[in-house]
Amino acid sequence: MTIRFFSKSTRYSDFSNFANYPIEIDGIVWPTSEHYYQAQKFDAPERQARIRELPKAAAAKRYAKKYRAEIAKDWDGRKDAVIERALRAKFTQHRSLRALLVGSGDEKIEEDSAKDFYWGTGADGTGQNKLGTMLMQLRAELQSSAAGADTTGAAFLSWLGPLRRFAEIGIAGYPREVRIRLAIINVMALLIAATSMTYVATYASFGVAKYWPLIAVNLALVTVALLSPLAHRINDCAAMIVIWVAEYAALFFFVRELGHNSGIQLNYIIGAAVAFAICGLGHIRLVVAAVLSGLALHLAAWFLYPPESARIEADVALLANLYVSSAVTTFGIVALVVGYALTKADRARAEADRLLANILPGPVIERLKQDPATRIADAVPDASVLFTDLVGFTALSKELGAARTVEILDGLVTEFDRLAAEHGVEKIKTIGDGYMAVAGVSRRQTDHCQRLARLALALPKVVARLSEAHDVDLRIRIGIASGPVMAGVIGADKFSYDVWGETVNFAARLESHSLPGEIQVSAEVREALDGGFLMTERGPISIKGVGTRETWFLIEEASSGSTARPDGAAPRTSP
Repeated sequence: MTIRFFSKSTRYSDFSNFANYPIEIDGIVWPTSEHYYQAQKFDAPERQARIRELPKAAAAKRYAKKYRAEIAKDWDGRKDAVIERALRAKFTQHRSLRALLVGSGDEKIEEDSAKDFYWGTGADGTGQNKLGTMLMQLRAELQSSAAGADTTGAAFLSWLGPLRRFAEIGIAGYPREVRIRLAIINVMALLIAATSMTYVATYASFGVAKYWPLIAVNLALVTVALLSPLAHRINDCAAMIVIWVAEYAALFFFVRELGHNSGIQLNYIIGAAVAFAICGLGHIRLVVAAVLSGLALHLAAWFLYPPESARIEADVALLANLYVSSAVTTFGIVALVVGYALTKADRARAEADRLLANILPGPVIERLKQDPATRIADAVPDASVLFTDLVGFTALSKELGAARTVEILDGLVTEFDRLAAEHGVEKIKTIGDGYMAVAGVSRRQTDHCQRLARLALALPKVVARLSEAHDVDLRIRIGIASGPVMAGVIGADKFSYDVWGETVNFAARLESHSLPGEIQVSAEVREALDGGFLMTERGPISIKGVGTRETWFLIEEASSGSTARPDGAAPRTSP
């Protein structure tokens, strides 16, 4: 299948540069890819700014055409690079578009523009199709980078082996979960075709002249099953409906010809079971229709076609063969469907647990599992709290733009999370470019202060490494306090686990009053760490809402056997 886009009515119309998907490049947001493309034709900043202000992509194109005399002389030599950059921004900054492009498989992509023989295929199909080619190249790159991310779908399709090609017919462009379901439908259609051919052989062995109506209907089923994947072009339910109608009608015909002693009506039970497994609750009306119609046809076949009403006087051996095969198939498939449903439920439960673990500490999750109605509200007599903040990052983010800001913060927080898990510390939340973590709250930890201290010493190294990697000046402030805290789960919608109390407020103040690159700790923390870590005294400082307090800067963990603390040493000012 070839994917053609241009008209707004097609499924892939969002591939067009005119589609309303803003992109950000070099900190500047453009309403569409077309706006960016047209603006780059001009060297004059005022022309670019005017194009960016235009509400529609078509207006941007008309504006550029109006001032085509001012188009840069080197435009033809760099327009491909401009489009390539715009496409990359568009399909990486919008997840839905990325999924649509990656999900298109290996289908050929063409811009179906009758007038454009460069970016499109032109009226006669002889155009260069540059835009389609770039999209296919970008798709290959994104598919490669996503290798391993789509583990469920990839594992399923890989397991199919030689059947994979047939399983993938017509599924391109659908979301991941839908693609898996459609692939299952395709495999089911292939199995129907295969079993129908075995019945053709069976009937033929008992006499073609006698059983030709059954042979003909089975061959018709083979044809319908093999062509059913083409119905995916209509919608994600069309092929399933085609298969059900054809299969239900054929089964009823077989019982009419052979009588209900053949047991063929048992296969209606399969239709009901498969309906739930494939369609699920997302298409409950279709499932109900399949179940009720299957039940009605099963009962009708039993009462309408007793043995004496059979149109074909079948061989006893054939009837026995048909009954046994129908019973075995029905029990086998129902067992497989139940097993599949239980496996899927287990996976869903595991996924829910994984997501819950990203919100709540493990011990809290276990308490809620034991008693979902319990209120999590704990008073912890002794714990440690850490706050961090990136110095001047708010101002820096304005220069970086949304895309780079998120990229840097994501890398930073991901590394912080890894280190927190490594040190047995509980992350509570991020606040802008700030990070909050605790130790000794959800579970008892006698060394909670030491755990946070080791984490704090590791964080500036991460900041320094990412600062160099992204060529930006990042510096971090850190504050740690120890003492009593309160913790609990709050909220019903987007609930969260949080920590409160004077110790929390003090830790936040220690961070805000610290120096860039320094880890400022309270007297309680100094006392808990005494002998195991090197510190330098900062002296008394006045903290709003707290008063005057003695504080220290944490320098490093002491070497084995060392208890020295270089009080009075000058504090560092960079990470």
